Amino acid sequence: MLDQVKVPAMGMYGDRDVIVHPKQWQPMLKGIPHAHIERFPLDGHFPMLEEPQVFAEKLKTFLDKESTAQPAAQSQPSPLSTNTPTPTSVTLAP
Repeated sequence: MLDQVKVPAMGMYGDRDVIVHPKQWQPMLKGIPHAHIERFPLDGHFPMLEEPQVFAEKLKTFLDKESTAQPAAQSQPSPLSTNTPTPTSVTLAP
């Protein structure tokens, strides 16, 4: 099922997380060929609260990189309205 994820994916975790062990991210890395993981060695379960500036910088770098990537060509027009937002990133929780 993870191999069907076709959008850029990034997970972020703290090495000191006592709720979700860092090894639980391994299936995401193996299942989504283009997945990217960011570690926070000093943080627990909420790196976005523990190091908000670092978290924001890592997220911005990921989004900037993905927004400049060449979009995949579509063989057929999308049935979605042009006003419908498209996802930029996906974060999967183990």
